[in-house]
Amino acid sequence: MAGLDPITAVANFASGIIDKIFPDKTEAEKAKAALAQLDMANEANLLFGQLQINVEEAKSSSIFVAGWRPFIGWVCGAGFAWQYALGPFLTWLLGALGHPTALPAMDASELMTILLGMLGLAGMRSYDKKSVLKNGK
Repeated sequence: MAGLDPITAVANFASGIIDKIFPDKTEAEKAKAALAQLDMANEANLLFGQLQINVEEAKSSSIFVAGWRPFIGWVCGAGFAWQYALGPFLTWLLGALGHPTALPAMDASELMTILLGMLGLAGMRSYDKKSVLKNGK
């Protein structure tokens, strides 16, 4: 699976150039290993920079800086609780008490998009990196 990020695109492009510059396989492999090491160092620097940003956001006392991630998490959690637990339970309970009613339902597809964006991207990136390391490409 080809990476869609700019770093992987540049690394793939550079790898193709290395194959043309170094006809000797040993030299080409050494150059590719050096390029892969540089790519990993750049990726580590990007991750470290993002971690520093996350720490600074968490330290902030402003709700507009430190509170947006927890807010989105709580909104998604409350939406899922209503859609799959509270709403159906209240519908059943009200029906059992002789007050059948139709409570409002949410469009869970939009909620899933947000939740998967928050939770799934890291997993996809980990899978992508694992497959790259495993295949050596």
